[in-house]
This record gives sequence, C-alpha cells and structure tokens, in this order.
Amino acid sequence: MEPPQIPKTLPEVLVRAATHPIYASLVRDSGLDVTSGAPSLAKFPFLTKSDLGNGIAYLLASDPTALHDGAHVATTGGTISVSLYFISSCAEHRHQHQLVSIDVLRPLRVFTSTDIVMNLSGGLPMYRSLGVFGELAEYTGAMELPVTSLASDALVVQLSRQFGATAVMGPTSRLLQFARYVNDLRGRGGDGVAIKKIVYTSEPLAPHHERYLAGALRAEVVASLFGSAEVGIWCGAPPSPIVMDGLDMAGDRAGLRRASGRIFVFDRRHVVVEIVSEEGTVLANSTTNDFPVPADEAPAAIGEIVLTSLCRWRNPLVRYRTGDLGSLHPLSALGDPATVLHDCDEARLKELIDHLCIRIYGRRVHSSFNIRGWYVDVTELDRLVFGRPEWGVLEWQVILSALTDEQQAEATKENEGMGAIQDMVEFRVVRERAGGMARDEGDYEERLRTALDEMVFDRYTRLAVRTVEYDELERGRTARKVLKIVDRRP
Repeated sequence: MEPPQIPKTLPEVLVRAATHPIYASLVRDSGLDVTSGAPSLAKFPFLTKSDLGNGIAYLLASDPTALHDGAHVATTGGTISVSLYFISSCAEHRHQHQLVSIDVLRPLRVFTSTDIVMNLSGGLPMYRSLGVFGELAEYTGAMELPVTSLASDALVVQLSRQFGATAVMGPTSRLLQFARYVNDLRGRGGDGVAIKKIVYTSEPLAPHHERYLAGALRAEVVASLFGSAEVGIWCGAPPSPIVMDGLDMAGDRAGLRRASGRIFVFDRRHVVVEIVSEEGTVLANSTTNDFPVPADEAPAAIGEIVLTSLCRWRNPLVRYRTGDLGSLHPLSALGDPATVLHDCDEARLKELIDHLCIRIYGRRVHSSFNIRGWYVDVTELDRLVFGRPEWGVLEWQVILSALTDEQQAEATKENEGMGAIQDMVEFRVVRERAGGMARDEGDYEERLRTALDEMVFDRYTRLAVRTVEYDELERGRTARKVLKIVDRRP
C-alpha cells in the first residue's frame, strides 16, 4: 500500500470535512455554506467529544465500508466511564507518527538512538497506547521494551537490569508507582535501578513528582509526549533537567516556570492549533505568527486547545475541542532554535521553521470541584498542601459523595448546629516510603485532615483522609489512568 499523501493543506481538509458524514448534522445545524468552495476555518463549527461520538455512530450506520480497507480503530475517552472510538487509516496513522518522529521528536531528542526505553504504557483491550508510544520510540531510533502497565514492579526492575534500560516511559501515575517500589527496595538494602531519562505521558507531572523520580530512579532529565486517539501524538517536550528544590539539576531556576505548564513543540504543517476562550473567541491561531513570549504572557492568551489535523484524511478532524488548556508561543520560548533542534544543519533548520511551542496547563474538566457553590482548584490543593515536602504525597484523589439524611443530621449535630452538611469529601493519599514504611505513621491522617480543614475547607464540610496503596485508587475504565476527582453525588 502506498503511503498516504499527508499532510494535506487546510483548505483541502475543510472541503472534505464539509461534506463528510461525521460532520453532516453539525454543518446542517450551523448553516455553513459548502457550495462555494472551501469554508473558512473560523466559520466551521466546533467539534466536541459528544459530537464526534455521534458522527462516528452515523458514519458506521450509513457506510457499510467504514471499517474496510485498512481502517484503524483507536479507543478514546480514557478518563470517562463510556469508551468512544475514532476511526482513521492504518497507513495514515503510521505515516503521521513517522512524520512526528522525524520532524519533532528526533530533533528535540525526546528519544535518541542510544536510548533503551522501558514502555509502561497501557496494554489493555482496545487501548493502543503501548503500541503507539513504542512505534514513536522506534521511529526515532531508540530501542523499546514493551513491558506494559500491567507488569509487576518486580518484573520491571528485572527487565531494566537485564537489558540495561536507560529510560522509562508511561503514564505519570504508573511511573510514580514504579519509583515508589524502587525506593522501597533500595530502603530495604536491595539494588535499585539507574534510569537517566523519564518520558511521561497521559497525565501531568508536578515538580515535586519530578524530584521524587530523580531521587528514586536516579533520573536526570524529563521529557514528554502529548496527543490523543482522535488526533494522534502531535507534540513533544524536549528533555530538560529535573527540578530540585526550585533549581533544576543544572542549577538553573526553573521550578516556577515548570509548575505553570510544560512547553511542548509541534510542527504546524501537521496540525492547526487554536486557543479558544470559554465564550468561543479565538485568542490565538497557529496559522499566524503573532504570539506572546512566556515572560509577557497575559491570562487572556490561555484558553482551550482546539485542533484541526492536517494528517487525518480518511475521516477528518476539524476544530476538535480537546478540553485541555494551553497558550501558543514561538519556538524561541525554549531558546535559540539551533540549540533546541539538534543535529540539524542550516538547511534543515530552515525546513523546520514551521515549529511552534504550546504551553499545556492540564485538562479543564479535571481542574476543580464544587462544594456548596464554591470551587476547589486542584492546582491550589497541590500548592497549599499535597505538593509540600513534609506530607510526602506521591498521588492523591478526592471522592465526593452525598451524605444520607441520617449522616447529615449527625454531621450537623457535631457541627453544633452551625449549618447543614450535605457533602462528604474523602481524600485518598498514596505516600512515599522509607525503608519499607511510610514516614511518620502515627496521626498522619488526622494531621493532614486538619491542614486541609484550616487551609482550604471549613467546618461545613465533612472531610476524611485515608492513606492507601495504588491499587485502591479509582481509575478510568479504558486507559486505567488515576482519576483525580471522582464525583458520586446525584
């Protein structure tokens, strides 16, 4: 089979999408004129995950050949209860990732030809992350060990030693679980492992997590990959020295900058990126060159990341609302392009002039939760409590549930009649270990609950803290990512 002719131009993608079954109802409802050539991107309707799910369902119902001729089905919706699917072409999918590896990941040295990478990505039914991330590593010349997220930590250590692994890749929560095991092993007098590079995927990595990985695995640098089933992997963050106590391991001040969102690099020949406000106003667009540099970044430049793929042709993806927050910047946000993009002569640097930076802040839907009409921000909880070294927290999650009438009456009575209490807020906390035991056992849970009460909550909230192991955390059904917020309230 001949490689597909991708990437396409934006007008080509818009013309195809305007008459494609996936967009039929959106185009009809928006009143978009598709009779006079390519519509403008600004006039094309936004595509939500729900819209996409409905469009794929319509495609499958209306086209009996939708799954023929090398169709590629990828599971999406990894952190929600219902799995959704995106259909592309196998040839398109592989060629896109070859382009990203050659044009983005290799020049950034996310992987190099001397890396031996343990891949701890999910190997679950219908979930392709293990294969996808393995392909990307191999396309850059690295050697990949497909260990999977389901392997025991003991087996990961064994394979690391057997093959002399120098890097480990996977979801943040799985990397931290492995690092905790290695730290415990070393604390009991066993031999640990020495991993130089961390490549995290799927979930954010906070600065205090970087410090823990550096200590437990002897890691020196951290890099990242970013993408989704819908658009594929489309950007990468270059290896940077791990932050240690506000200073990175090279001595540069980086902690504050890193905490506010990691900078990734993408090639705008592969994808069009829009930054959109909650009201739907386009704040920035990768087809222009007018972006603020990080030092001058204004809050107005931060918005939802909306993607139009120039590499999805069989089933186009136009103005897809990702739910992730970001801001666009020139490549100079990371420094001189000649030092950011490696192993490139002058001609190659000119060829890669289409590279831009995007600072990614995390996912809007998982950033806060509501208690009696006011919002508690996940980032603030990390800053005020969980990210502080005295608590030694590797992972935490909040479980929100409604109290029964009897529990409400009891809680209100305990609160001396100062107001009704309706919600139960339970924090599950995974802690660091030292010598096989969590530090400061004693009254840890009560002290942490008191700190949360004093710094974040108030007497009208029924609050509980429980220390747990990783297997006691709630996870998404598909990707098995740790869910930061689990809301069980009706």
